[in-house]
Amino acid sequence: MRHGSTNVCFSLLLCLAAMSVLAAETWQEPVTGMEFVSLPKSCFKMGVPADAFPDEKGNYFYNRRIKLEKPQHEVCLDAFWIGRYEVKSSEWHKVMGEGAAPGELDKPMTGITREQASEFARRLTEASGGGVRFRLPTEAEWEYACRAGAPATLSVPYYSDLDDKAWYASPYGKQDGTRLSVVQQVGLKKPNAFGLHDMLGNAWEWVQDAYLPDAYARHALYNPVVVGQDENHTIRGGGVRSGRAMIRCETRAWLPRDETQDTVGLRLVRTR
Repeated sequence: MRHGSTNVCFSLLLCLAAMSVLAAETWQEPVTGMEFVSLPKSCFKMGVPADAFPDEKGNYFYNRRIKLEKPQHEVCLDAFWIGRYEVKSSEWHKVMGEGAAPGELDKPMTGITREQASEFARRLTEASGGGVRFRLPTEAEWEYACRAGAPATLSVPYYSDLDDKAWYASPYGKQDGTRLSVVQQVGLKKPNAFGLHDMLGNAWEWVQDAYLPDAYARHALYNPVVVGQDENHTIRGGGVRSGRAMIRCETRAWLPRDETQDTVGLRLVRTR
């Protein structure tokens, strides 16, 4: 059942988050022009509830992934800044000297390894003269930014009117009903309640954490991150070719750290 109020907000928390972004501080990085949004120190419930139901149709792929999103646990984060958009090809070029193909300038920079993503953050930090530092977001920071105040549940979408807010494998991706196969220009879809665009769909995003199936059982309460030289690293958010079941803030996926895909990019965090 849909109530009239849900057309505006799913919950009081989401309403408050939507109001808070109106007063959120923003900052523009001078080398690339990337815009960052300030998110406050906060605690939230990460992952899905223990009683989250598996897919009714017995979809093994979907059910297996739900297990990777448990146990739900409290996480507390220090304040941080996060990019309003996924890093664009043009921004990557300004720092790395590559990646600015004609017609691709405003699309997410994709086809990069986890190490290349980290190197971009390192070089941008260096270019700033040490005044500010950049890195990939942790899984916890990414999920907090994606939810933008929405509670964790599988039965209610985090974003109303998802087709207005995410590029994903929907037959409604284009007016003629055909599905999209490549990433799209950033910022064309509506933002979430924190004012962040393309947190779901378009390009998957590398995060800082090494991938472990039981990462959530290992998380510390404050600023958790899984470090290590594991072969696999975590990606978040789903991509333009991902099905609807993957387009959720909790979805965890992974790639070998040295693998590239044309739908995997990045978003940066500024730590000071």
